[in-house]
Amino acid sequence: MMTSKQLQTLHSVDTGQTADCVEWCHAESYSHMFVCATYQLQQETSAETRKRIGKITLYHIDSACGKSLEAQHVLACSGVLDSKWSPAPLDGSPALACALSSAEVMLASVRDGRLVETQRFPIGDDVIALSLDWAPDTPSRVIVSDSRGRLSVCDTAGAGCGVTQQWQAHDFEAWIVACDRWQPALIYSGGDDCKLKGWDVRVMPAAPAFVSKHHTMGVCSIQSNKQREHLLATGSYDENILIWDRRNMKVALSETHIGGGIWQLKWEPLFGEHLLAACMHNGFHILDCTRLAGNMIVRMVTL
Repeated sequence: MMTSKQLQTLHSVDTGQTADCVEWCHAESYSHMFVCATYQLQQETSAETRKRIGKITLYHIDSACGKSLEAQHVLACSGVLDSKWSPAPLDGSPALACALSSAEVMLASVRDGRLVETQRFPIGDDVIALSLDWAPDTPSRVIVSDSRGRLSVCDTAGAGCGVTQQWQAHDFEAWIVACDRWQPALIYSGGDDCKLKGWDVRVMPAAPAFVSKHHTMGVCSIQSNKQREHLLATGSYDENILIWDRRNMKVALSETHIGGGIWQLKWEPLFGEHLLAACMHNGFHILDCTRLAGNMIVRMVTL
C-alpha cells in the first residue's frame, strides 16, 4: 500500500484566493495545461456590499518531467464554483465552461496561450451557479445546478445561447450535477436536501428517474466512470463515499468513511480503477476501487 511519504511534491503555488476546482485539459495538443479556479467572499466591506470575486488561472506544466510550472494567463471574474473542459473542441480549440457566483455561465477558449472569454449568459435572477457538466453526446450542451435547487439545460451554440430547459430538482441548494458517461440522456444531481437523483432529459423531467436517500447529509460530489460502464461515485457532507451500479440505485456497492465532507471526486482517466477524493477538512485521498464488494475499497494514500 502506498503512503503519503512516497509522494513527491513537485510544485506549490499560492493561489491568493480560495481555490475550489482544478481541471486538466484533455484535448490532445493541450494536455500539458490545466486551470485552477477560485472563489472569495470579500471581507473588507459591509455585508450589504460584500462581493464574491474569483479568477481562473491557466497553467502550463512541462509534460516530459513536470519540473517547470508556469502561470500562462489569469482571467478575472466573479466567484467560480465549478469549471469543466468541453469533451470536444469548439471552433477548433478547447472550451472551458465556468459556473459563476453572478448567476451566469461563462465560456472561455485557449488562444495563443491565453484564456479568452467567448460567451456569457444568465441562468436566473439572484442565484449562484454551483456546478455544471458538458453533455457527452452534444458538444454545445451544458447542464447547470444552482443555489435555488434548480437544474438548467443550456445551449452554448450561436447567438441564441442560454437556458433551454429548467426545473426544480431539489428543495435546497443543488450542489452538484453530472452527466452519465455511457447514457447521455441520464444526468445525476445532488442537493442539500440529502437526496441523490437521476433524470432523463429526453422527456420533460417532471419527476426523477430515481431518488436515493442513502446519504444522511447534503450530496456535493458525483462522477460517472468513463472506463467502467454502470459505475458511479458519490460523496457527501456525511463524509462517506458511495460506489453504485446505476442499474440498481437501491443499494450501494460499497461505502467508505473518509472524514471531512467530500467536495470533489475524480476517477483515474485511463482504467477507472482508482478514485481521487478532495475532502473539506481532511485533505486528499486515493481509493483503490478494483474490487467492489461490501466495504472492499482500500484507502491507498492520504495527502
